[in-house]
Amino acid sequence: MGLVLAVQPAGAQLTPPGSEDAFWQWEKALWLTVDSAQVDTLFREMIAANVWLEPTLASEYHFGRPLLPPRQTEFLDAAPSLRALLLGGGPTGLRPAPVFPAAWPRQAAFVREFVRRGGIVVAGSDGLSPGVDLHEEIALIAEATGSPMIGLQAATRNAALALNHPEVGTVVLGQVGDAVVYPRDPLEPSDGTPLPSRVIKGGVLFDGDSLRAEFRRRVRRPRALAWRRPAGAWRSGVPALSRCSACSTCRFGSFASADH
Repeated sequence: MGLVLAVQPAGAQLTPPGSEDAFWQWEKALWLTVDSAQVDTLFREMIAANVWLEPTLASEYHFGRPLLPPRQTEFLDAAPSLRALLLGGGPTGLRPAPVFPAAWPRQAAFVREFVRRGGIVVAGSDGLSPGVDLHEEIALIAEATGSPMIGLQAATRNAALALNHPEVGTVVLGQVGDAVVYPRDPLEPSDGTPLPSRVIKGGVLFDGDSLRAEFRRRVRRPRALAWRRPAGAWRSGVPALSRCSACSTCRFGSFASADH
């Protein structure tokens, strides 16, 4: 939010309203009044100071809308109740408003211009579906910048460097050998980034079928796969899916795909 406040016209009234719905509509409406001169100053200062941008486009794209399904959800065949949640809407908590989709092109253009000027972006989804949202973030960065390569690098090389783990994120002799394998070239034009078909972790190759079988074995009770909404509040019944992909346990395996 701080970035959009920093690029408002001089003298703009920036007093937020009190209610949550009104606040977020006000915040998104600020993208419609961005001042180009302020953007120019901000980008020059960020790039000069080597400040990277983590745009969280996956969160911004779905903000205030019903929770749309990820572009690819085949892997959720092993978790039908979670798949039903993602396909049927989810806990955004905000009423839809015209300003949310209206702000989205301005947010995408902001990222595109930052990259055009030489800025570096890093992927971080801030989303509701851990793992899946990261791939949505890659696709949205690629769409916003017009470059699938920039989307992939945001989640591999750039993410590893931002977390101070240069030993992962690229396929180079001497690097950690964990990697993800896509079913097709992720740099080819398509509707979104494909989900990995295989994972190489600690020298072991895991394919999608074996991972789904392991998921079914570990989570046998159907209720453990469901999201429940007691007393109007959402909480997850799948804590294992909430683990950050950048934790020490997985040694940044999700960041270790090819840098091409």
